[in-house]
Amino acid sequence: MKTHNLLNASAIVIVLAVTCACNSTDTHTKSVTSRNLDKTPGAGSDKLAGTLKQYPEVHTWIDDFRNFRNAANDKDTPKLKNYFNFPLNADSTQIWYAIFDTEAELEKVRNGPELFSEKDFERYSSKLFRPAFVRSLLKIKSAKLFDKGESESPKFNDKDGYYYMIVTFNKESQTLSLNIAYLNGNDENGDYVSEGEHNIIYDFDIIDHKYLRFKRIMIAG
Repeated sequence: MKTHNLLNASAIVIVLAVTCACNSTDTHTKSVTSRNLDKTPGAGSDKLAGTLKQYPEVHTWIDDFRNFRNAANDKDTPKLKNYFNFPLNADSTQIWYAIFDTEAELEKVRNGPELFSEKDFERYSSKLFRPAFVRSLLKIKSAKLFDKGESESPKFNDKDGYYYMIVTFNKESQTLSLNIAYLNGNDENGDYVSEGEHNIIYDFDIIDHKYLRFKRIMIAG
């Protein structure tokens, strides 16, 4: 009888030990899973804190181009910031020239800030991506861009000027260039006027054949 009781007691101890081990393993699994879900998404993620919406998953660079275009249209600054590595070296990009319109404004930074910071971006993003930039960008045919490596918007003539955009993808250098050309049109005599024409070119590197990362802005003309 005592032997039987000892066997029963041993069995109970074993069952309790197994149950505790299972519970411990389950708790650990939930803890690990929870940590994985709570990881902060890195740059290029389709789920970024503070964005206006969630963006489609990126499989190739054309997906990230579409996400960038949507973010620019939605003025989604938190999402747009993830296409930049701050601070930017102002010596290697003409970004201030794309933001300021007058010589007086440019004079303040021509020999001033050597860096373009995240705070600068938050302050000036609406000037960096002006209505003319966004309007022409929305008319770029992404399927054609992906297949042919180039797409061009129609020409616009509105309060922002006379302009259009050409987007080109360089497969060898893995760069994407968004070139918005401002034209002058014709004078009162019908003659074309070229004085004052200029281009603002936004260059992006393609990282891992998937993600757009701002490289520089160049002003031509």
